[in-house]
Amino acid sequence: MVIRCIYEHTVYGNGVLVYLLAEAASASEQVRGGVNADGGFTVLDVVMLRKWLLCTGEITDWQAGDLCENGRLDAFDLSRMKRELLN
Repeated sequence: MVIRCIYEHTVYGNGVLVYLLAEAASASEQVRGGVNADGGFTVLDVVMLRKWLLCTGEITDWQAGDLCENGRLDAFDLSRMKRELLN
């Protein structure tokens, strides 16, 4: 998720309206291995994928976890994820 701070002038020109806009990350902002879509790749992503493989959890962004680039998530992706995290 991307948080953006937006500044706009008010209709009367006497101040600035500030608000935060939360958007889902676009495909170009996808982090390789970031299955929880929090904008990073950490041990939390490894845990999420492990739980999903054991049918005890859910995945937020499965395409980010397809490190073998074969169109599916499996133990090979989990193994590669662990290896990349340790390097």
